[in-house]
Formats: sequence, C-alpha cells, structure tokens
Amino acid sequence: MEKIFPITVLILLLLLFSGCMGNDQRIKKQYYPPTCGNDLCEDDEEYYCLDCNLSCKSEICNSKINIICENCTKNQKELLPTLFEHQNIIYSCLSYYYGYNPPRLVYHIITSNQGLNSCAKEEGCYISGGGFAERYQIKQGFIPGLREYGEYDVTKKKNVGFEVHEMSHIFTSYGLGEVPAWFTEGIAIYTESRISCHKDQVLSGKFDEFLNLYEKLKNSEVSLNEIAPFDEYYNTKHNSHIIGSLYFGALEREYGCNKECIAKILSSLHQYREECTSICFQNAKMNFPELINFSMNNNDLRIPLITNSIIKQKSEQIIGEDLSYLFNLLEITY
Repeated sequence: MEKIFPITVLILLLLLFSGCMGNDQRIKKQYYPPTCGNDLCEDDEEYYCLDCNLSCKSEICNSKINIICENCTKNQKELLPTLFEHQNIIYSCLSYYYGYNPPRLVYHIITSNQGLNSCAKEEGCYISGGGFAERYQIKQGFIPGLREYGEYDVTKKKNVGFEVHEMSHIFTSYGLGEVPAWFTEGIAIYTESRISCHKDQVLSGKFDEFLNLYEKLKNSEVSLNEIAPFDEYYNTKHNSHIIGSLYFGALEREYGCNKECIAKILSSLHQYREECTSICFQNAKMNFPELINFSMNNNDLRIPLITNSIIKQKSEQIIGEDLSYLFNLLEITY
C-alpha cells in the first residue's frame, strides 16, 4: 500500500498536467478570423479581401491579367499568348465602359476541354461565355472563339475569340462587391451583346432573344414562372440570367436607356459603394449573414452594399423615371 500511494499521486499529477497542456493547445489552436481592412493579407482572405495583392502564377502575365494553364492541351498552350492579347483588349474596353479598373490581378485559367461536343455546323461554331467567374478568377475548359466543323476546341490563332461575359463578372464583383445575382448576370449578358471592343469580336445574340420574351411578359402572353423558373445555381425564385436580361432589356426598350445610360448607372453604383463608409457601411455590415468581426471596411467584397433598393434608386436617378412598375413586373423586391 505504501508503494501504491506515491504512484497513484504521480499518475494524477501527470493527468492534471496533460490536461492543462491540452487546454493550452486548444487555446493556441482557437481560430481567430482574419480582419479585412487592416492592410494585411491574412490566411483565407485571397478570395474576398482587397487587402490581398495577387501575384503572377505563370509567365503570361502583366499587372492586369494572368493567363494560367491547368492541365490544358498542347494546342491550348500554343494559343494562350493570343488569348492573353485579346483579353487585355477586353480588360481595357470594360475599364472604359465601367469607369474603373479591378484593384488587383485577374486570373484567367484554361483547363483541358471537357464536355464539349464537336461542331456540327459547316460554317463553324463560335463559343464564348461558359465556365465560371469568381471574384478574382475566370475558369474555362476551352479557348473562346471559333471551332471549325468537326472540332471540339479552337485550334488556330486566327480563330481565338474574346471573352466578355466572365470578365464582366470580375468587373462587377471588384467594383460593386456582393450584388444581387440577377444584376451581375444581366449586366454580363448585356455587355457581351452590346459592347464592341474589337472589329473581330463576335457579339452575342442572347440579349435580343430576351427582348422578345420581355414583350410577351409585358403583354401577359406568358408568366414569369414560365419564362424564368427556379434558378438552381443561385437558389433564387426566378432564373437570374433571364431576370437580369429582362431588366436591362426593358431599360433599353421602355426607358431609352442605351449603352451610355447603363454605363452611368454602373458608375453611380460604384461611386455609392466607394462612399459607403461609417454609418452606411455599419448598417450594411449588420445585414451580412456571417458577420465575422467588427473591424471590416469596404475592402471586404462580401458585404452587400449594393441592394435591389440601391439599384432601383440609382437607376431612377440616371433615367429620371420611376421604375416601380418594372421591378414589380419582374418580381424584384425592393
């Protein structure tokens, strides 16, 4: 018994000590979220915080765009320098149109072709858009441009196209932050259909197709549920691409708001976001569903400063008319 007691005490002391160490380790491992707005690029901030300056990941890079190859084909690699030239043209063109530049580098990633059927048209098939854009990068499984008959991808330099739709998403995200899905999709379809940046650029015909839908909706020939059903991608009541296109189509057709007019709306929204500080930003931050800390400023692209009501207000100021009818017709709450 005399020998057992010291051993028992020793075991208890070791358990107590290890428990304390465990608590210390847990304290050290406790996660403290990064602070967007302190001019430091911290872990996990690259995606949403303008404090993070992105660096080149390949040689095809300048201060605006970095073209990156991820498992792309030999043919795609040969066409990347031409794509780089074209996307710099689009970047400059959209900078002029939007009235601002993205504050950091844009990654444009090309991966090996996946899921595309061969072109079945003798005149060739032009492909653009597709893929997806996040706040700081575009990712596509193909080279935009003209695929000749029987081809799965663009194979010649002369056929390399211009990517406007996804680049527009980048400009919208960087300039306006978190905006309603219908707005970012609508302006992307509008720019690829209406903004000509180069003589060889092929404008999309999507926008004109949506104009015909708008006329049918306005005349009660179709319902919004019929032409813009539930959007699985954005998990919204109505399809964001269609609602956005109908909105900008109505601005053009019903209110005479042309390219210059819509550019003024974009500039006005950008200015609003830039000037939304102090109380304005604090109020917006409180509506952020995942409020992480209270020291963020408008370097944080996740804060939804540009709401439906702000879009309505700024659009009305530029156009000079009440847009309540249009917002109600498209069931855009404000």
